[in-house]
Amino acid sequence: MDTQAGAAMPTPAEMTGRSFALLGPAERDRIAPLLRPLPWIDGLIAAVVIAPSTPDAPETTKEQVEAALDWLDFIWSEEHEAAVEQLTLPQSVEIVSPVMDHYCHVANALLDAPDTYRPYIADAGDPAEAAAQWADGFRIGITLDPEPWRPLFADKDALSLLVVIFSLLRDEEMPEEMRSQSPFRDMPADRRTQMRRSAIEMLPEIVLALHDHALERDERDGEDA
Repeated sequence: MDTQAGAAMPTPAEMTGRSFALLGPAERDRIAPLLRPLPWIDGLIAAVVIAPSTPDAPETTKEQVEAALDWLDFIWSEEHEAAVEQLTLPQSVEIVSPVMDHYCHVANALLDAPDTYRPYIADAGDPAEAAAQWADGFRIGITLDPEPWRPLFADKDALSLLVVIFSLLRDEEMPEEMRSQSPFRDMPADRRTQMRRSAIEMLPEIVLALHDHALERDERDGEDA
């Protein structure tokens, strides 16, 4: 979607680090129709924040360096694309600012106070639906720059954590390739439901453990450089 999100990004001095959980009803009602579900955006942000670093290499391009900002292009509602395209720059800033505030909140928690990290699910209505949205946002976050994630998918322990996250996805929301390879495709519905409940409860620990794997990978890459 062609938006003014990049141009509308607030400056660091303007970011308050306010969580989505602290949005008032009026503000939530004002921004929500123009954005993807807030749990989806929270999952996207979590993937962006904990992503392994891209090792420095001669073939690294300017586009790859700027990929960390591409996630802002994905926050907008596809159902209301026409309304989004009509936003002026000040209106875009008004919508993007709470998202960037929440980005700072998530980054501060994951990087500086991991014991306080909680995915934005509990305050978002139906936890199972919110968790499915969160997981899909996280999946999209990985696809923005998949190369640094490949070693984690190749690591047995890290892969097991990613599998638990992907178990939260609704089957109809899975890409066809992922659905055909899913270890859950033949799982009885009641067992799958129980697994999803357990995954929701464990999600903060899972994200933190994935972050640890990413940091360890970055350290090894630094030693090999």
